[in-house]
Amino acid sequence: TGELVYTCDYDTLDVDKRKVGEDVISVTGVEADNYDITYVDGTLTVVKKDLTVNPLNKNVVYGEELGEAELEYFGFVYEENENSLDGKVLYTYVGYDSLDPLKRKVGQYQITIEGLESNNYQFIYGTALLEITPRTIDVYTLDKEKVYDDTPLFNYEYLCNEEISFDLAFDEIFVIENNNQITNV
Repeated sequence: TGELVYTCDYDTLDVDKRKVGEDVISVTGVEADNYDITYVDGTLTVVKKDLTVNPLNKNVVYGEELGEAELEYFGFVYEENENSLDGKVLYTYVGYDSLDPLKRKVGQYQITIEGLESNNYQFIYGTALLEITPRTIDVYTLDKEKVYDDTPLFNYEYLCNEEISFDLAFDEIFVIENNNQITNV
C-alpha cells in the first residue's frame, strides 16, 4: 500500500538547485506485507548543455581599428544570456596582424573566438569572415610653373585628402616624380 515518492535535490524551478553535476534520486513510500522492500538510491547526472557562440562577419576599411566582432548565441536556457557566462571572448583574425605590414593587407581573414567559461554550458565556437576593403584616398598633383628652358623639372608635389603613408609595398612614403612615376622618398 502507499504511493512511491521520488525525491531529488535537483529542481528546475530553483536557480540554486539546478546545476550541472550529480544528485541523489531517492524513492520511498510503498509498504507491502508480502514483500521486504529495499530502496536503492539512484543518481541523476546533469551534463553541460551545448551553447553555440558565433562571431558575425565583419567589414572594415583598411586602416580602421578592427574592434570586436558582434556575437550571436544559440542554446541558452532558463532566460539566461551572455551575462550568465564567465571569461572573456578572445578574438583571433587568422593571417591578419595589425603590427606587421606584410600581414595587414586588403583581403579576407577568418575570425575565430575562444575564452568563455561556464559551469552549465559547453561551448561550440563558430567562425566568421573579416573582410578588409580598400581605403579610398585622393591624391592631387599641385600645379607647377616652369620657365621654358632645358632644365628638368625634378619633383612634382602632391596633396592627399588624408594624412597617411602610402604603403604600396612596405609602409614607405612615396611621391610622384619624373613624368608621374611613383618613387620612394
